[in-house]
Amino acid sequence: MSDLPRLGFLLARCLAAGLAFWAVAKHPYDFYVLTRWVVCLTCLWGLVLCRSRPWPSPAPAYALVAVVFNPLLPFHFARATWHNPDIAAGLILLATLAFWNPTSLKP
Repeated sequence: MSDLPRLGFLLARCLAAGLAFWAVAKHPYDFYVLTRWVVCLTCLWGLVLCRSRPWPSPAPAYALVAVVFNPLLPFHFARATWHNPDIAAGLILLATLAFWNPTSLKP
């Protein structure tokens, strides 16, 4: 049962990365709002899990992505401008899947 939060965070990162990559295509505005919420909340969850992790930690990357994808005080860029942050967020989330294993963290 203690692996459930870790599995949930793994799935959330996969979902958020997928949405970030998929956001490069043209979609209705509501899709981008959903993407902001999912990516931001996933990164905030990562920040909570990083609170007891020693350096090196993915916390600065999670914080940066959470600020850029903040749905409450959003940045309003042109659609083409969002391609780079979308791809970067997806890559950051995938990198944390590959290089950061939160098995040593207590849920």
